[in-house]
Amino acid sequence: PTKVMGQLTLRGVTQPLTLEIKTAKCMLHPFKLKQVCGATAEGTIMRDDFGIDYAKFMGFDMKVSLRISVEAIKGKNNPKK
Repeated sequence: PTKVMGQLTLRGVTQPLTLEIKTAKCMLHPFKLKQVCGATAEGTIMRDDFGIDYAKFMGFDMKVSLRISVEAIKGKNNPKK
């Protein structure tokens, strides 16, 4: 997939959100000898869509860029507690 679609809730307001996956890569961790994956995704939201419009009348930009990075290591399906 090249996009991730979901919903984002800020201050009690929920809006649809689509993030574009920029990078995604998996490789064997050299010490743990397990599969490690990482990805980055980007998107934008408009602050005023969520009721956050402070200083809008003064010309502050309502557009906010989101850049999200994730990393994961494959583990057991049922970890012990």
